[in-house]
Amino acid sequence: MNFIKSILIAVFVAVVLVSSGVFFIVDETQQAIVFQFQDPKNVIQKAGLHMKLPFIQNTVFLDKKLLEYYLPPEKITGGDKKFAFVDTFTLYRITDPLMYYQAMETEKKAQDRLKSIIIDAMRSVVGKYVLNDLLSEKRTDIMKQIYEIVNKGAKKFGINVVDVRIKRADFPKENYGSIFDRMRSERDREAKELRAIGTEKAQNIRSQAEKERTVLLANAQKEAQILKGEGEAQALKIISEATKRNPKFYSIYKSYETYQSTFDSGNSTFILSPKGGFFEHFN
Repeated sequence: MNFIKSILIAVFVAVVLVSSGVFFIVDETQQAIVFQFQDPKNVIQKAGLHMKLPFIQNTVFLDKKLLEYYLPPEKITGGDKKFAFVDTFTLYRITDPLMYYQAMETEKKAQDRLKSIIIDAMRSVVGKYVLNDLLSEKRTDIMKQIYEIVNKGAKKFGINVVDVRIKRADFPKENYGSIFDRMRSERDREAKELRAIGTEKAQNIRSQAEKERTVLLANAQKEAQILKGEGEAQALKIISEATKRNPKFYSIYKSYETYQSTFDSGNSTFILSPKGGFFEHFN
């Protein structure tokens, strides 16, 4: 009987504790603040089963997951005094629940505060650029500057901004003509720069090729002269050796070559004494 009575008492106590809200569960995607008469007593960022005092303490749950905020198109004026409608997409996370709750209390109020920070950042950064820069490679740097300003401003409210992206930038129709003219001018400038770089590279290649050609020709001529000199020296050596072996035959052979080259044309007239040295071998 005592055993059954003890079980009944335990069950009754458990029911009372559960019904009174002593236990509560914090999900993996949540974090919680425990208040006692509106006074924060505990901040819970670890998931699991937790306890609080019944009736006098209450719990406020906040998201721990990555949150997103879409800012509708906002009219932004650039450094060229022209305007566009720019919308952004922001990812953020609540890192300090207590600071966030004390500053914001509700998600609606938090997004209103975030909206104000983002708009101020866009006006501050985009105002330094002409609006056409939003369509160029400068867009990445513009978004980076906006992100840094927004993240710095949001940290004061327990928020860590993960990213800020410009989704679209819509220009008024009356600005289309000037935008296209500027884009065309920019592309023409880039084309001229590329052509100038190409011309310079082509000139360098031609100069290098001409230099190498000159060096190759000079080396070839030098080698040819060396070979020619060696050949002539070898020829003189052979002639000298042949002359020494049979001087008379060499004299006859050279005289024959002289006769042939002298009388070959047939258009010249010579008056020479037959007893002269020129006709020595005719005798």
